[in-house]
Amino acid sequence: MGTFIVLAAFCMASGLLPPHVDVRPTSAPSSDAGKPVHISGSSRVAVLAPVLSTYAAIVGSLKNVRAVSKYAPLSENNGAFRFAFPGLSSLPVLSVIGVIPDPELVLRSGPDAVIVWRNHSRALYAAGYPGLVELDWTGKDGDDERLWNFLGKVLNEGSRAVRLCREAQLRRQALLARLPRQQAVTVLLMSPHDTASVWIGGKNYFLKSLLRDLRVVNVASDLGSGEFGPEQILRYDPDIILVPSDTEDDELSDIYGNPVWQALRAVRERRIYLIPHTSPFNLPVDETALLFWLAEIFYPSLPHTTRAAYFSAYAEGYGYNLSDHEIDVALHLRQNARAFGYERFQAAP
Repeated sequence: MGTFIVLAAFCMASGLLPPHVDVRPTSAPSSDAGKPVHISGSSRVAVLAPVLSTYAAIVGSLKNVRAVSKYAPLSENNGAFRFAFPGLSSLPVLSVIGVIPDPELVLRSGPDAVIVWRNHSRALYAAGYPGLVELDWTGKDGDDERLWNFLGKVLNEGSRAVRLCREAQLRRQALLARLPRQQAVTVLLMSPHDTASVWIGGKNYFLKSLLRDLRVVNVASDLGSGEFGPEQILRYDPDIILVPSDTEDDELSDIYGNPVWQALRAVRERRIYLIPHTSPFNLPVDETALLFWLAEIFYPSLPHTTRAAYFSAYAEGYGYNLSDHEIDVALHLRQNARAFGYERFQAAP
């Protein structure tokens, strides 16, 4: 599956996430040769860290984004996000591997501001590049909200960022308060590559806080994310299997068509679901909409509110009204058509 390849890149420290090592101390993850940076409404911005959807939600558009990293057209240009911003795939690319900037390309392009992971910015910092905005992310609880609020301040949209975050929190609290009491559901996040290796989302996978809030048990929470043999999966035998998705071409045939997985209860009962594409750094918009989808997967007795949640999230966060067809695509209605109970996600006749 294409998913496996993308997720493998996702987990490589040199590709998407910043390596967890100490670098020069600064009072805030933003610098213009050591001074705080604020991006004005007329700035030409290069977003090289994988926070494009976060930027779009906080600002309400991508009109000032003039360049991106190689990761953006490959992975962020997916799901419903690509409908809201169809020009994303044509933006210039200023990296060679993942989200690591190519200093020569950046200097040649000359954007007013460059948003990067702090540990990927050394060459630009050493060159004294003006408008350098450095971000930190360690995967710890609270990091998503901290990153969101920091970008709100840098982008001079602090009040909008706070409002969107507060409204999302109220939505989440209302949803969680409606969860019925039932025996805890067990889930496994996996992406099969072949019969010899399977990617598993372990204890540090970005959905961990959503699963915790929904009172769902990740059976692989004792492991780090990575590749494992099929015997590990068969021992877990979860109630539900969730398969991450990063392209519209992702399918579930690698699971349903593989006789090895027929021993799994989730396979026999058709409780395998391709997850809607989600940015791991956009808590108030993408992750809030996904929370509603997850809630209906784990608690089928809940009212059907996922489609409305996606529509509202995109209207408020991006100023874009999703069509029924676009929501169908975002929810992988075609790929998940065989899954148990998935007809609940269809548009009302």
